[in-house]
Amino acid sequence: MRAPPPSRRRRHRQEAASSPAAGHASAPACSSPARWRGKYLFDNAVGFLAGARHLVSASDPHSRENFLQLIGCAVELALKSYLHFAGWNDDRCRAEVRHDLVKALAAAEQLGFHPRHPDTRMLTRILSPYYRCHRTRELARREPTPLSSERALRAAEGLLDDVLAAVAAHPRSGG
Repeated sequence: MRAPPPSRRRRHRQEAASSPAAGHASAPACSSPARWRGKYLFDNAVGFLAGARHLVSASDPHSRENFLQLIGCAVELALKSYLHFAGWNDDRCRAEVRHDLVKALAAAEQLGFHPRHPDTRMLTRILSPYYRCHRTRELARREPTPLSSERALRAAEGLLDDVLAAVAAHPRSGG
């Protein structure tokens, strides 16, 4: 069986239903700003964050590597969902941001996004150099760890909360 063409896959992702049951602290709010351009990215971010939540207390290096990768995916997708909400598209995200969390946060801030969680910038600064090059294993093995799992999880949850709040405060694009 052949995979659907990219345009059809993209349309399917954009039409995918929300997943409030994924376990995000703001899960009930996931359906508040009905649909927005890029919401499918946010829904995926919620799923990655739920996966990270399962690994937060694991102590072995392999679990820590997976945890950091999941946190990076959640942060990247949440920020890109805001960029889409503000008018960007997939091609622009690929060209200007790629997997760089610091660039994604800076681009979102230029468009009016204001992260409220105090550790958001720290999380992106520490994680981005490893995440953007697919080297979270190196970060996971660093001793002492520059960022605790609990602190990273709280910062990522705060970022998702902030994206939801920003979208709800400025409804400007439809799905």
